[in-house]
Amino acid sequence: MLTVCQAYEYREKGWKVFAFCPGFTESNLGPTNKVENGAKPTSEGARPMLAILKGERDAENGLLLNGSEEGQWPW
Repeated sequence: MLTVCQAYEYREKGWKVFAFCPGFTESNLGPTNKVENGAKPTSEGARPMLAILKGERDAENGLLLNGSEEGQWPW
């Protein structure tokens, strides 16, 4: 809800607001966050974020985006 409210409030300033979940990604946050356990490499988890930062996903302003290239989680 915070993302939707901020997207609405800041749209007049030209700001875009997104919530983003990269999914199960390799990290040092826990012992199971390894590629051999099904976690995707960090390069794959970051790719959708780069698309957001480049403005390629501006039409999805205010949505909860997931780690796929064009995926969204339903509200």
